[in-house]
Amino acid sequence: NRDDFIIYTSCSYPHYPYSPKIVYTLSDGVSNSDHSIPQAQFAVYSYPNPFSDKSTITAKIPEPGQCKLGIYNIKGQRVRTHNISAKTAGDHAFQWDAKDDDGNQVCGGVYFVVLEKGKYKSSSKILYLR
Repeated sequence: NRDDFIIYTSCSYPHYPYSPKIVYTLSDGVSNSDHSIPQAQFAVYSYPNPFSDKSTITAKIPEPGQCKLGIYNIKGQRVRTHNISAKTAGDHAFQWDAKDDDGNQVCGGVYFVVLEKGKYKSSSKILYLR
């Protein structure tokens, strides 16, 4: 019995042309051998990451509706809120200039981007280099 592995690497921006993906498959020789990669239906990612000026945060939304995007510092404090009114499913971009809701420049460091819509929740890390 031999297990097959397909190994790639992951990055914060999955559509970047030079970033491979990680997929690993354990095959028991009996089950379906479909090795297709399921696409994330609800996800958030940013590019560039790390960034020093601005970063484009993209929300992948499976259906139209309201979504809430929050950016949190390492202490868990929300520094920025962005409401998304998605008229269509798909990718919706928001450019973050490393400022909080009051327009103040945030400190350099790690931030968490959290996307929420009903029962769905997705998050990613972003690094701001000041």
